[in-house]
Amino acid sequence: MATALRRTAEETATCLLKTFVTSQGAFVAAFDADTEGEEGLTYVFSHAEVCEIVASVGHDVQRFVRFLGVEEQGNWEGTNVLHEPVPRERFARDEALDPQDFAAAWDEVRSALRARRNARPQPGVDDKVLTDWNALAIRGLVAAARDPWAGRRWACARAPRLDRRRHTRCGRAP
Repeated sequence: MATALRRTAEETATCLLKTFVTSQGAFVAAFDADTEGEEGLTYVFSHAEVCEIVASVGHDVQRFVRFLGVEEQGNWEGTNVLHEPVPRERFARDEALDPQDFAAAWDEVRSALRARRNARPQPGVDDKVLTDWNALAIRGLVAAARDPWAGRRWACARAPRLDRRRHTRCGRAP
């Protein structure tokens, strides 16, 4: 698996296991798109806010504005949905940066962005446990776990048992 694909799979699985799991160990159905009546409030950033956050951790503001596709007028409804328009490795190469140094800087910037995001009001959670959605998530985690990036397999094994107990009667789907 290519490095970028492996990283994306790991980050997606980590997010799923950290953010989408109920207290019983199953996966929630969804998060609301809006917070306090405003769509994306928790997740979008203004240009000024991104500049302030990047500067606060001591990195090149304009470089990370480019890397994250941030526009002064916003890239979505007057604000910015952060994304990577160019793969990290290519961005580092195009900017004549050492890929490991850029990755370390990105980790610091991303942590600061997450801290800001986590301090905001959070969207509502639809905590229904849908067997089909849980099965799809578990299947994806199992497929990802075939590429051994240790420590994630416990969730792949635990969630199916939970679903079977909660969503079957006498070993059969109701």
